[in-house]
Amino acid sequence: MDRRPTGSAPAERRLRLRPGGPDDEAAVLRLATRLSDFPVPSWRTAEEISRGDDQVLREQLWAPRTDGLLLIAEYDPQAPVGMILVTTRIDYFRQDQIAHVEVLVVDSAHERQGIAGMLMAAAEEWARARGVERMGLTVWEANQRARRFYDRNGYRAETIHYLKEL
Repeated sequence: MDRRPTGSAPAERRLRLRPGGPDDEAAVLRLATRLSDFPVPSWRTAEEISRGDDQVLREQLWAPRTDGLLLIAEYDPQAPVGMILVTTRIDYFRQDQIAHVEVLVVDSAHERQGIAGMLMAAAEEWARARGVERMGLTVWEANQRARRFYDRNGYRAETIHYLKEL
């Protein structure tokens, strides 16, 4: 699906959203390094965060979940500038399906062009088409850039996860 982003992208270039697959592994993992581009808590490392994200991304690339969606955003074929991975799970409280954003990332060179918003809108559309009425996500407390984006897009904090080193 072709979409026209907002911002400073050249008018002649069209952003394309497409499903991700095994051929995208190198580009997806390169993009995923951005997921730890914030002040990581002292008890975590960027490498630890990357390992966790890389695992769920590889699983969706190589053995796609039928209840999951990996969308790649690109201007040029095989040159991803963003991606989103969404799965569905059972809500702890209501015991019904909820969509969950596992990963959302945009290359730093393509920020502020509306790409993240387009990926989120496509994921929300995908979830609604499956009868899912709510979408959630987890964001690091220190990741202010991501938190501002989610706040602007109607997401609200619901719980706060605490952790103590023993």
